Amino acid sequence: MQTMTIDRMREMNLTQMARRLSEMSDDPKCHDLNWKDAVASLIDAEYDHRSTRRLQELLRKARLKYPAATLETLDYDPSRGLSKDLIRELSNGRWIEQAHNVMISGPTGTGKSYLACALAGSACRTGVKAAYWRVSVFLDTLAAERALGTYHKALEKLRKVQLLVLDDLGADVLNREQRRILFDVVEERSLEGSVVVTSQVPIEKWGNVIGEAGAAEAICDRLLDNCHRIGLKGESRRGQKRINPAT
Repeated sequence: MQTMTIDRMREMNLTQMARRLSEMSDDPKCHDLNWKDAVASLIDAEYDHRSTRRLQELLRKARLKYPAATLETLDYDPSRGLSKDLIRELSNGRWIEQAHNVMISGPTGTGKSYLACALAGSACRTGVKAAYWRVSVFLDTLAAERALGTYHKALEKLRKVQLLVLDDLGADVLNREQRRILFDVVEERSLEGSVVVTSQVPIEKWGNVIGEAGAAEAICDRLLDNCHRIGLKGESRRGQKRINPAT
C-alpha cells in the first residue's frame, strides 16, 4: 500500500514527499508519529525542496555578477560610509514593493557591485524576480533589439523583472540612442519596478555622463525620485587578499 502511495507521489511530481515517506517507512522512530506530525513532515520536505529550487532558478535568471553576495557579509567599517541602519531597512524588501530605487556611488573598488548584487540576492530570497546588467551591455542589447524590430517586446519582458540592477553608469558618456533607451526603461519603471544603479561618478554629476541636459534631467528625475542614496568611500580594495569583494 505504501509503495503504491510513493509511486503516486512521484507520478504527481511530489518527489521529495515520496522520498521523505520512504525514509519514514524505514525509520522506526517515525512509526509512532501521529498523523498530523507525519503529514507536516511530508509537506515540509516538499516545500523546502521547491523553495530551494525556486531560489536557484531566480538567482540563475538574475545572472548576478556576485551570485553568492549577501547583506550579512557586508563590511561596515566606518571609513566606508555604509550605514548598517539603512541596509537593515532595505533588507525587508518594502522598497521594492513601493517601487523605490537605490543609487550607489563611490570610487572604483569600494564594493558597489557587490552591494548591488547583495541587495538583488536578498530580494531573490523573498521571491522577487531580479536581473543584473552592466549598463554598457544593457544599452547595446536593447539597441540591437531596436534594430531587429523587437524593442517593445524586450521592454515588455523587462516589465516582469521587479528589480533591475544597472552596474557602472558613467563608464562612457551616453549617445543619443542610449539616452533614449535609458529614458524608456526608467520611465517604464517609474511607477512599478525598482532600479539599483551603481556608478563611480557622484550622483550630482550624473547629468554630465548621461549628456544632453533635457534628457539627463528627465532620466535623473525618475531615478532619484523616491530613492535611497548610498555613497561608498575609501580607496580601492581590489588586489587585496580578502574573503569576498564586500570587504
